[in-house]
Amino acid sequence: DNIPPLGERYCTASANSTGGPARLDAAGSSSASAADLALTSRPVPNMPGIFLHGSERSDIPFGDGRLCTRGDLRRSAIVAAGANLASYTYDRSDAQHDLAPFVGQTRHFQHWFRDPAAGGAGFNLSDALAISILP
Repeated sequence: DNIPPLGERYCTASANSTGGPARLDAAGSSSASAADLALTSRPVPNMPGIFLHGSERSDIPFGDGRLCTRGDLRRSAIVAAGANLASYTYDRSDAQHDLAPFVGQTRHFQHWFRDPAAGGAGFNLSDALAISILP
C-alpha cells in the first residue's frame, strides 16, 4: 500500500545533542473519533518533553530551536523519551489526549523537549506538522 504521509511538514528543526534535528512523524488517522493519531519525534535526547499543538503556524527562535506553532496552544502530558524517541497518542483517554474539540480545524503539532547536554537554553523542538482534524 502506498499510504500518503499524514500532515504537511513545515518549519526546520535545529540539531540537538543527539547530533541531528528532531523529526516529527504522524501515524494512524486525523479522525478525532478514531482516536488513533500517534506522533513520534526522533532523534531526541532521553529527557522529558511535551507534544503541543496550536491554531497557527509560526517560525520564531525559541530555546535552541524554532517555535513552529502558536495560538490556542494545547500541551500533552509530560512524556519521557527512550532510545532517542518520544511518542504520544491522542487516544481520548482524557482531555489532553482528545482532539474532538478541534474537529474541522487544522492544528499545528510540534514536540518540545529538554536538552541540557546541548548547552544553550537547555531545550529544543522538532519540526512541525499541520494536520486537519476530522470527525
